[in-house]
Amino acid sequence: ENIAKIDQSLDALSYNGTHTDFEAPVRQAFDLFLGINSTATKKVVVLLSDGKFDPHPSRGTPEELRAKLLEFNLPLLSRNGARVFTVSL
Repeated sequence: ENIAKIDQSLDALSYNGTHTDFEAPVRQAFDLFLGINSTATKKVVVLLSDGKFDPHPSRGTPEELRAKLLEFNLPLLSRNGARVFTVSL
């Protein structure tokens, strides 16, 4: 069941090559992990990026989203046992 959720989430990902937004996928990972209550399941997020945080302007400024990511989303994932890894391409 959880694998099916992961597959669906991966299939729903899109890439248009114009913006890099770390906040949105971290928030989506947390939403996905909410349904996993097993201590036997490792919660891991791997972000692939060009290394530049450049969200679409409609989502907010890089500074606003960076603050949300660092002050809210990442600590929330950590408190729920998730580990986040970034890979710069």
